[in-house]
Amino acid sequence: MSGLILTGVKPHSGVSLVHLALTLLFQKKRKSVSPVASSLAQASVLSRVSRRFCPNLDPGILSAQQIKDSLARALVGADIVTIEIAKHDDAIALSEEIGASVIVVVDEELLLSEPEITNFVLGKGGAGIIVNKATKNYSGVLGTLPVLSSKIELASEEIASFDFVAKALSRSSLVELSDLAEKNFNFQEIEGLAKEMKVGMTPTPELRKVRIGYADDGCFCFGFKENLDLLRFFGAELVPFSPLSDGALPEKISGVYFPGANLLEYSEHLSSNKSILSSIYNFYRDGGVIFAEGSSTAYLCETYSLVPREGGYQGAKVLAGNAQFQPGFAERQEYKCVEESVFFQVGSLVRGLVNHTWQLSHLGGIWSLLEGEASDGRVIVEGFSSAPSVLATFGFLNFASNLSIPKRFVEACLTRR
Repeated sequence: MSGLILTGVKPHSGVSLVHLALTLLFQKKRKSVSPVASSLAQASVLSRVSRRFCPNLDPGILSAQQIKDSLARALVGADIVTIEIAKHDDAIALSEEIGASVIVVVDEELLLSEPEITNFVLGKGGAGIIVNKATKNYSGVLGTLPVLSSKIELASEEIASFDFVAKALSRSSLVELSDLAEKNFNFQEIEGLAKEMKVGMTPTPELRKVRIGYADDGCFCFGFKENLDLLRFFGAELVPFSPLSDGALPEKISGVYFPGANLLEYSEHLSSNKSILSSIYNFYRDGGVIFAEGSSTAYLCETYSLVPREGGYQGAKVLAGNAQFQPGFAERQEYKCVEESVFFQVGSLVRGLVNHTWQLSHLGGIWSLLEGEASDGRVIVEGFSSAPSVLATFGFLNFASNLSIPKRFVEACLTRR
């Protein structure tokens, strides 16, 4: 159960790029690597590259024990776990909690302007340094990463970068990044720093009980990846499908999971695929279990609009109302369940993100299951439903903060099978 922590001493040090490079290098060395991040957008990128459901270890959302449990799940089937923590202090605190070594990424410009930064890093619990944007070799470091000839545009270090959903990763840039890491990283020394971690109990996935379809294409790809992994651990066979190109939902499924979507880019294509919109509505009408988050909630509405006072796009009609897009932001949020459903018990708590970018208008037939309190004291109403088997939120719930949610999701699908 070995792992490493990567962090920086200042924002924009290049930690995400170095983490991506290290992930590619471990893969090149035939090692099964499970990358983890504290940024929702970066976890999404690492999932695409590693083909694993990368957990999001945000200490503002998960407790210390929940982080340990997530790491235990990340270790299943992996040789090593690499953990990206944006803030240096958070990384050191996590290192003291789980016993993993900390590798610090330092930008060359900072290293030249503040040479004492090396002693600071090593004195504050760092096990070694990787220099980013390096123009020369350095002694006493774990490696250097020169500037790439072709830019890889990674997400910001914000808790959620929704505009990042549509950005592609160039294969040629990934190949170059992998080659640079192999040439300039001391792989043996880095691998040797990996220590056995103190994590939660290693979970045993349950036998497959039900089939749950999940939207997975260039549009539907944003959210907490461990949500899918937790459904799998509780007995779901996950079946991917594409609302962009498929004509119907997968056969013999009992539930559907819609991750966050990039409607700003794909609304016209989605609304023209009438056959799958009809398939989703029929699945809902027949009592199918549906969970949706982010902009996917707008997609499930009768209509959704991207520009104020202009005509909207046709949705799946699971929620009889209109969703209106508005520029907004995301912030961490704790919700309390105020209405019973197949997903929650009244009074249970779940943490995640609230996304202030959509406004729902409806005439009735929709009720809210969740309530939260904003930093200014306002009550946030979320978790919209048109049937006990439907939960749609414009925010993002982290199932790891309340394991009863994925468990009840699977159990609800069992009753419909």
